[in-house]
Amino acid sequence: MFVALFIIGVMTHEYGHYVMAKFLGYNPKFHFSYVSYDTTEFHKEFENIYEQYKDEIIEGADFPLKERRIELMRKLNKERFLIVSSGVFTTAMIGTLGFLVVLFFKSKPYTVIFFLFKPFLAKNAF
Repeated sequence: MFVALFIIGVMTHEYGHYVMAKFLGYNPKFHFSYVSYDTTEFHKEFENIYEQYKDEIIEGADFPLKERRIELMRKLNKERFLIVSSGVFTTAMIGTLGFLVVLFFKSKPYTVIFFLFKPFLAKNAF
């Protein structure tokens, strides 16, 4: 049971990352313990600016597209933060839900099984 719940926990955590990446316009792909997502057009623009002005960026000098690069960097950092934190948020919500179920059914541990699966069982089973 623990292994099954562990796998469900990992997948719901990764699903949080997946949903946010999809929402932000990426093309995410599920793997067992991580979600990968491809780059978008603004990532390619960010990389092109770096390749074009690499020396100026390293030296800290001004260059024509410096403001655009800063704008793209802020967007990239914001999106990465949202994608990473969405998995943590999903884990926290699932954990809180599980904790509330344990608190609600602590005096009758087997009742939770019947409570959760009653809609799927026959009407006259109880």
